[in-house]
Amino acid sequence: MEELKGSDIFQGQGKLYYTIGEVSRMIGENPSLLRFWEKQFRGISPGRNSKGNRIYTPVQVQRILSIHRLVKEKGYTLAGAREALAQEGDKPGTKEELRMRLLRLKDWLLELRERI
Repeated sequence: MEELKGSDIFQGQGKLYYTIGEVSRMIGENPSLLRFWEKQFRGISPGRNSKGNRIYTPVQVQRILSIHRLVKEKGYTLAGAREALAQEGDKPGTKEELRMRLLRLKDWLLELRERI
């Protein structure tokens, strides 16, 4: 399979969500690493589609790319990467994170309305 570069994936696609497989190919790691990082870092908990598969927003993918850069390329520990992200202002609760949470809620409500 072709490894996708993090910056290349966003060019021209305009996707709202990325699967765990797509994101793992972007960073060249196994999906299990992403599942592990979900537990270690706040703000990258993916939503789920109707089948229960993990789906990541572009903001979450950018955060994952930052984590990958810090941990795998620069050699930070997980604690060090968390601290570096906090210093960069990459904390959960930003306006963009709130927007993404509201979009997930909207999708859930629309799905619920279709069931009724």
